[in-house]
Amino acid sequence: MMFCHKCGTQVVDGASFCPKCGEKMVSQEADVKQGQGVGANETREEIAPPPSRRSGGILGSRLFRRLAIVVVVMIIAAIFNSFKEDKYIKMVKEGSLTAYPQTTVGEAFDNFIGDASWESGESEAGERFVNVKGKIMYMDKKVDILIQFMVDEKNETFEYHACEMNDIPQDNLFFYGLLEKIYSEVKTGN
Repeated sequence: MMFCHKCGTQVVDGASFCPKCGEKMVSQEADVKQGQGVGANETREEIAPPPSRRSGGILGSRLFRRLAIVVVVMIIAAIFNSFKEDKYIKMVKEGSLTAYPQTTVGEAFDNFIGDASWESGESEAGERFVNVKGKIMYMDKKVDILIQFMVDEKNETFEYHACEMNDIPQDNLFFYGLLEKIYSEVKTGN
């Protein structure tokens, strides 16, 4: 048996090319002609194949290298996005509500809503919005909350638009009661 000198795959005697990598095989006679073979009275010993590039374990695999590159790119993108906060989100977070001018929306909502995440987008009608969502305690249960603000780009203002709890739309009365709770906790430091 022979072994491919490029990838280490075992190759049938007399084969012209490696079935795995396609490398042209060099026969023992060619080795002798080139001065690389054994002498006339010597016997050729089986030489162990060179280690395959694929046998380097997980760290040597191409798949691992590709995955590592993807992970690094994702980490860099996440870091970049954390520094580049959307201007609409920034407008809402740094702004304040008329009824609570001393505290920014971001300070109040980030303090009250667990795992608060902010996102902005544009509706099908072309209206800009900013959503804040996360978890709150309601009647001794942890529930999902989503609060939406509509943004007026031209005037650089925003206003409350909608509130959902566990994907169920809530009326304005619920939202204004929630606002009192959110801002009372900012004042008391809870």
